Amino acid sequence: MIGKIKNYFAIGSKSTKMINRLENTLEEIPEMEDAGEGSYLIVLDRSLDYITPMLTPFSYEGLLDLFFGIKFNKI
Repeated sequence: MIGKIKNYFAIGSKSTKMINRLENTLEEIPEMEDAGEGSYLIVLDRSLDYITPMLTPFSYEGLLDLFFGIKFNKI
């Protein structure tokens, strides 16, 4: 949608594999324009990022609040 991204950063084995697949796919489309100088893609492997899933309302605490209700820090 925005063009080819020039700068890739991957942390973790699975994210590195995903970046390699992305680069192979983009090589097959030579007519795609570049996205520009400020284009970056940062991919973090889920095995390295433990905090983000807990920031959603469907974390363990969020589910307890949904079903039982948390009042004054007690269920």
